[in-house]
Amino acid sequence: MNRRTPRNVMLEWAKAIHEAIGIESPRAFVAVFAILGFFLFGCAGWLIDRGYRVKLKEQAARITTQAVSDPLPNRIEQDNYKTAKTALLELGPDVVTVLKHLRNHSTLTFNDGSHVFPPLPQGMDAKHTRTILDACAERNLVTRELFSRASGGVAPITGCTYKIADGMKAAIERLLNENL
Repeated sequence: MNRRTPRNVMLEWAKAIHEAIGIESPRAFVAVFAILGFFLFGCAGWLIDRGYRVKLKEQAARITTQAVSDPLPNRIEQDNYKTAKTALLELGPDVVTVLKHLRNHSTLTFNDGSHVFPPLPQGMDAKHTRTILDACAERNLVTRELFSRASGGVAPITGCTYKIADGMKAAIERLLNENL
């Protein structure tokens, strides 16, 4: 009585494969399976990598298409966008940091002669921040409202408040989202 145990089944399979490929050497037998495994797993890895790269290209194309297909609504906004983009490129990378900070805080108020400052962008001092905001005001990206009020003493309190110009909000928001 010949029972079919897992060991017998494996031996039958090994014998059938040996006969099918015509190899009696165990080393050649193992080499054939190693080469087949290398080929199969290599192809699987290549297919997975290829699919990943195609997906990345599709995502990049979708983002580019979305930016192109999402046109600015009118001529004024197109002009504002060009003005803002030119200014951001001319003023350098710190302007993006300052404008994002101003967007988050709505307004920044600086009192002249005071050592108390509004919240400042991380890593920037008040003088540098204010210089950038003044340059943005000269290019009409932000508004600068000067003020003077009584201090209760001899000299009035003077200073200025900055905020993103109403007409430039959409253009600046779009540029900040593009991560210039």
